[in-house]
Amino acid sequence: MKVNMVEAMFVNSWIRRFMQKYLEVPLLTKIGGLPKTKCVAEIGCGSGYGLRLLLDFYKPNVVHGFDIDEKMLNRASSFLAKEI
Repeated sequence: MKVNMVEAMFVNSWIRRFMQKYLEVPLLTKIGGLPKTKCVAEIGCGSGYGLRLLLDFYKPNVVHGFDIDEKMLNRASSFLAKEI
């Protein structure tokens, strides 16, 4: 399902990024982190911020982002291209 305008505003907001960085990543780390792997996938990658966090915190060689909304995939691709 593609996100509507209100959902897009939330998933692309600083609040969502704050939650990912300071709540979700620490929780994932606390419950065991990610397996030692060279490849990580994020389903519903949205703007790509979560992929950036996965790269920063877990250091996989490759990340794959999947999203049903082509606009979000384009946004993630642009975001990550600027970051790398």
